[in-house]
Amino acid sequence: MNNFEEMFRIAKEAMNQSNIKEKNHRVGAAVLGKSGKIYSGCCFISIPQDYCAERVAILKAVSEGEKKIDSVLITWYGKLGRIEGPCGICLNSLWQLSNNSKLKIILWPTKEKKPLVKEIKDFYPYPYTPSNI
Repeated sequence: MNNFEEMFRIAKEAMNQSNIKEKNHRVGAAVLGKSGKIYSGCCFISIPQDYCAERVAILKAVSEGEKKIDSVLITWYGKLGRIEGPCGICLNSLWQLSNNSKLKIILWPTKEKKPLVKEIKDFYPYPYTPSNI
């Protein structure tokens, strides 16, 4: 099993932990750290604010000591078209933990047979990097 398939499996499992009642609105994510470890995340609403699945996975990675990430996979129930990529806050978080315009962002909805693989520069061509990072 390659990393994308393992990340997809982990993200699908995480998606089911979301507190969103409507199944079709749940999102799961898996972040691959430079260490080779995969961190999962799911979306939450109103705890006390909303959190994207990829941000939850990023925070898990950082809280467990990961310093850099290699890629992120995002999944949801359905097909491409409903979600086309991470939000701005998640993109900035991904950029800060990778500092790599070629960071892979993998979109793999549950009803697609294969993933769509992009790079962060496709979504975030002019990244913001604070000087203190």
